[in-house]
Amino acid sequence: MFDNDVTINSGSYSGQASGSMNTTGTTTLATNAAIAAGATHTYTVTFNVSLNLAPGSPDGGDNIYTPCAVPGNGPGSGPNQGLFNRAELDVNGDGNADITDDACGDLPNITMRKDFGSAVPNGNGSYNVTYKITVSNNGGASGAYTLKDTPSFDNDVTINSGSYSGQAGGSMSTSGTTTFGNKRCDRSGRNAHLLHYLQREPEFGSGFPRRRR
Repeated sequence: MFDNDVTINSGSYSGQASGSMNTTGTTTLATNAAIAAGATHTYTVTFNVSLNLAPGSPDGGDNIYTPCAVPGNGPGSGPNQGLFNRAELDVNGDGNADITDDACGDLPNITMRKDFGSAVPNGNGSYNVTYKITVSNNGGASGAYTLKDTPSFDNDVTINSGSYSGQAGGSMSTSGTTTFGNKRCDRSGRNAHLLHYLQREPEFGSGFPRRRR
């Protein structure tokens, strides 16, 4: 009964009994199980799931994550919210549930977008080049990410210096990859990183005109 963009890849249960969970529909964990006076039977249910909110994703969902109305073990959430999961207990063998209980958890969904900002000439043959990277979490739970940036400019372009600012700040590597570090991304949060490169206009050999920009 998860959000319709969540796909169950596999599942299992263990404890008083063990086996595989169905990836669709209901799984019966025990049938006519005897339990002694004062005893407790515990079952642990585990699912491996994927969340895909991308347009055109094959999961058949609406690409909109619906979080739990009341995350946790209390009542208040319902089917097709987050990771809503309901257990049903039949204590008299009539095939009908006498006791039901549910719990609901949420997943993060972290996305990234990178945009070119501008290339502003400095008048000395160099340019200030700016990009904007936006990391967003449109899921129902906080998440974490590691962000890296690797410039792969034309081989006539020299990076003189670089920096980044926003959610974090520091110097960019002038060759290779820069790692911005591990960051938390809260539910419905957005972290923006602004990249600045100072690059030199390419030089050409004798007899060739300078490239116009």
